[in-house]
Amino acid sequence: MHRHTELLVTALALAWLCPATASALFGDSDDAIGLDGSFRSMGGLTINYDDGDDDAIFGPDNDADGFGQSLLRVELAGYPTDALRYELHGLQSMSMTSADAATGPTIFGGAFALPTGSPRYRALDLRWDQIEDADLQAAMDVDRAAVTVSWSRLDLTVGRQAITVGHTHLWNPTDLYLRWDPSQFDRDYKPGVDAVRVDLAVGDFSGLTVVGVAGRSLLLDTSSRRDGRARVSWYGSSALLRAFTLVEGFDLSAQGGKVYGGYHAAGGLTGELSTIELRAEAAYFIADDGHDDAALWPLSGEPLLEDHLQAVGGIGRGFDSGLLLEAEYLYNGAAGDDTLLDFMRTFTGLSPSVTAHVLGATASYPISALWHGSLLALVSLVDGSVQVMPVLVYSVSDESEFIAGAFLNFGERPESSGLVVPEPRSEYGTSPSGGMFEFKLYF
Repeated sequence: MHRHTELLVTALALAWLCPATASALFGDSDDAIGLDGSFRSMGGLTINYDDGDDDAIFGPDNDADGFGQSLLRVELAGYPTDALRYELHGLQSMSMTSADAATGPTIFGGAFALPTGSPRYRALDLRWDQIEDADLQAAMDVDRAAVTVSWSRLDLTVGRQAITVGHTHLWNPTDLYLRWDPSQFDRDYKPGVDAVRVDLAVGDFSGLTVVGVAGRSLLLDTSSRRDGRARVSWYGSSALLRAFTLVEGFDLSAQGGKVYGGYHAAGGLTGELSTIELRAEAAYFIADDGHDDAALWPLSGEPLLEDHLQAVGGIGRGFDSGLLLEAEYLYNGAAGDDTLLDFMRTFTGLSPSVTAHVLGATASYPISALWHGSLLALVSLVDGSVQVMPVLVYSVSDESEFIAGAFLNFGERPESSGLVVPEPRSEYGTSPSGGMFEFKLYF
């Protein structure tokens, strides 16, 4: 962790020396060519709970673990003509942890990691692993590489691109490609997936979107390991049609098609009723019976993908003071009766939560021109476990900020005595509590 601390101290020193106005490294991305970038560094500490006489979760005499991640992203983008746009984002990442790779807290989670992409829905492996030690990993990757051609009412985008749709905030059943985790506090950048996207404007507030995303069968096909070549499979790819419009002040959407491991149909809405914001999404998944993803050891042979319904409903209210209150309820039909299997589904990205019924609430408030605070609370209505996450943001300069917070987890702890793998007893009680910080610098 000493190396990570040195990086953070250097970044903080650079932030105080930065000019008050952010500017590109070269040119302007709104013109023919522009070169920008960002640096962000996160670190934290988990306070490990008592894991029994066998120390099966955190290891012997391990009361705490440290973790850290630093990302340097360089972004080249521009508009050579009014009808042509391109973007190319390169990423250098470094991640560190003191946790045992086999028994540390990452076995049950890690929702606080910064987004660095995922091999799902990426046909090409453009990643170069520089260091692959148990406690230190470093790699270079391409986060985005896409070209957009525009006509009168139609945009065609080809390449690695960020695709974000949806109406709800904490959980997004309609956002299929690298969706956010509900407790992910850093949401200002989303990595891309390998896709072809067509956007057609039908009216001022209506349109159609067709998306084809190339992906691999991550759990079925062992040849999907990184080797730089495309490993496209129909099972791991997606073809989606989405339509949206505005009716009586409400944004409505419907979508359907092929997704990873099966088929998908969904819809959503958002709008306001008086001063209350209303939003909802629902999606039904039908698993491809011809190819079943199987759980890893010790649950080998158990199906990870099954038919299920997901639905989210939420409300929000903003006040003149800047206070914003929001609440959402998730029904997750992907959760079953086997808690360990449900954890595996969640941490492989196939399920949004471990339990079937979860309630979430957030509050945010601009304390001053430089300080901003927020609070997130997630409650499993099935097992009663709770996660609370207070976050405080300080604006160091126009182009940099410092974030500090805590993740507090309450609930029944896992049962580990005499078991080959510790058995989780609750969704949030399984993870340890702790604190974290992040520094972000744009240039």
